[in-house]
Amino acid sequence: MHGNVRIWANASAITQFMPEDLADLVRAQPPVRISLEEKTSEQVVSAVNNGEAGLGIFADNLALRAIRLDEA
Repeated sequence: MHGNVRIWANASAITQFMPEDLADLVRAQPPVRISLEEKTSEQVVSAVNNGEAGLGIFADNLALRAIRLDEA
């Protein structure tokens, strides 16, 4: 596996939940590059919706209906 994963996340997720998981991923998949951006939850949802981020982690108090899901 190789490539670049664009992750946008809020500050809480970055500091509290992601460090160990990201470290494990980097060790397990060295060819995978991670681009991590700290943004507000609203910015995260917008970035995922418009394709600017491939993965977004945001606060659960944000209305989930704001996320567009592709219907396959």
